[in-house]
Amino acid sequence: MQHPDIEYKERYEQAEQTIGQLKHELAILKKMIFGIRHEKFVSAEASSQQLSLNIASE
Repeated sequence: MQHPDIEYKERYEQAEQTIGQLKHELAILKKMIFGIRHEKFVSAEASSQQLSLNIASE
């Protein structure tokens, strides 16, 4: 039978690793949403809702 402290240590280490991965993923998603203008994610739905100015080119 495994010592209970070892099982908790393994679970803690796995949780730490998962938290690190999720923090990294969250940082990437935040950058996509709130990042500089040319790096932002713009959905097709959002871009199709933009109004046209109907300006004739010269």
